[in-house]
Amino acid sequence: MSAKETKERILKCATELILERGGDISSVTIRTIAARAGIGVGLTNHYFESKDQLIEECIENVFAELFEKLMNDGKRTEETDTADGTLTGSAPEANGRSGWDPLDLELDNELLSGLYDMNDEEGSLKERNDQVVNSFEITDESGSDEATRKTAGLVLDFLIKNEAIAKAALVRDAQNPLQTDYTARLTDAFAYAMVDKKKLNEIKNNDRMTDHMKEQFGEHIINDQKLKAFMIMSSVKEALIRREVLKTSMEIDLNDDTQRGRYVDSLMELLY
Repeated sequence: MSAKETKERILKCATELILERGGDISSVTIRTIAARAGIGVGLTNHYFESKDQLIEECIENVFAELFEKLMNDGKRTEETDTADGTLTGSAPEANGRSGWDPLDLELDNELLSGLYDMNDEEGSLKERNDQVVNSFEITDESGSDEATRKTAGLVLDFLIKNEAIAKAALVRDAQNPLQTDYTARLTDAFAYAMVDKKKLNEIKNNDRMTDHMKEQFGEHIINDQKLKAFMIMSSVKEALIRREVLKTSMEIDLNDDTQRGRYVDSLMELLY
């Protein structure tokens, strides 16, 4: 076998063992992985410095599919007018400039009058940008109930169908919470999927805004969804881990597509 084939075989066998043992990675050892792969422990250690690194790659390979789905579902196809290249659905032009008021905000006229003066020093312009971004609160209009419901269903479906790997990842997160762990990354991807992409596109294509402003407005829109995303992820994660308990104590069988859908609907009703 080539080096690439050997590494892939090790990952495949490690993943199989995690699945067979219901996500209990403590019972999966380098020795059992090597035995399943039909190679020596030394060769396994050659490709992976530690068991943690090996398990992490197994989990990452599985979760990559979910992250890709979330990002793809969060994107809208950008259609343009063949006549003038204007983004379909964008605000009409007024006096040669976009008539769209950023995020429909009521901004101070004096602040706006100097906001787009590109002759200002960069520091002064950045200060104005910060003032504008901090002068508003984003409403629920920046996302949609339907997008949230769809994303929650997608995440729960994926976690249930990949239960052993999902449990291995989420239990590790609970034991050692990090800003870059799977729970955090899923929450971020979830928040992005929930965002109204039309708003983001309007920001991106608004020539009255500096790049710094566009970045800040975009971050605010996504961050506004993160609390909801975290609350939903927490509920979905707990439902996955306590799936059997839910089945016996509340008669909710998350393996059943219909009941899983009802669980998501109930969750949305509570949050909205």
